Amino acid sequence: MNDQSGYRNLAGGGIARLAAAIESVRIEKRQANEPVLLFSAGDILGGPAFGWLPLREGLAPELNLFQRMGYDAITIGNHEFDYGPDVYARYLSDAGYPASAEQTVILGTNVRPPDDHPLSGRGIDNHFIKELDNGLRIGIFGLIGNDAISKTAEPGPVQFEDPFEAAQKAVEELQEQDVDLIISVNHSGVTEDRQLAELLPEIDIIVGGHTHTALHEPIYLEDTIIVQAGNYMQYLGRLELSYNRENDEVTILNEENNNNYLIPIDSTFSADEDISAEVERYTDILNGWIEDFTDGSVSHVRETIAHSDFP
Repeated sequence: MNDQSGYRNLAGGGIARLAAAIESVRIEKRQANEPVLLFSAGDILGGPAFGWLPLREGLAPELNLFQRMGYDAITIGNHEFDYGPDVYARYLSDAGYPASAEQTVILGTNVRPPDDHPLSGRGIDNHFIKELDNGLRIGIFGLIGNDAISKTAEPGPVQFEDPFEAAQKAVEELQEQDVDLIISVNHSGVTEDRQLAELLPEIDIIVGGHTHTALHEPIYLEDTIIVQAGNYMQYLGRLELSYNRENDEVTILNEENNNNYLIPIDSTFSADEDISAEVERYTDILNGWIEDFTDGSVSHVRETIAHSDFP
């Protein structure tokens, strides 16, 4: 449940510590024979980290790292269009899409590229169903909200359907496929997530992003649970649930199990070695590009290039 990533949290160890935190939860749940789903609410492209590298053909660093960490789905955010839809289409291709959707789904329930645009062939899904080993069928879709749509820098010919209308269609289609639970992974913000929950109480869980809100406790609207894990990989969101098929009831278990909803990503976790090595590899590529671009005057992305005597 992580929003846009900053350089200090990618190359500075944050994403490698995040990977370690995720793996610690997975180990714990494997021992208890309980499944784990992992989502990102978008804005993984752009920003001050490896955001320049997608301009070079063949590189999709953020998405490759998220795939290695085993994300089930990532929703499209407004920063995915920082360089326009052509670059984003190539970025997805460089990350192996549409084939990579078998591993990590890209959700764009209300994202509508033209049929003849490269982005339309990159495996962006309206929704999908995740069937767990215990037989539970979970329907999942993902929206970019109205405020985020208004902040897309270079959408080009890509159109965005009204998120609430798109959600209504997705919910109806998922219900027709006999899902037990419905999850919406949104790049919308808390206000729009609340509006969605009020409009469509059939949605059981909303995983939010965009407004960088750290919800240390969920928001409850009738039977819908809304969570959001802040920004810049400061936290890993953890929502523990049980589901009773007989009465179609979802119960939150965090308090019962004495687990916080937000896990701080700090030095408590040692950096995952595999992810650290990948971060270092991408950093070396970026540094080489910066050195070429500046004719050797700057050789590292974290190098100080100016000082000020006043704040």
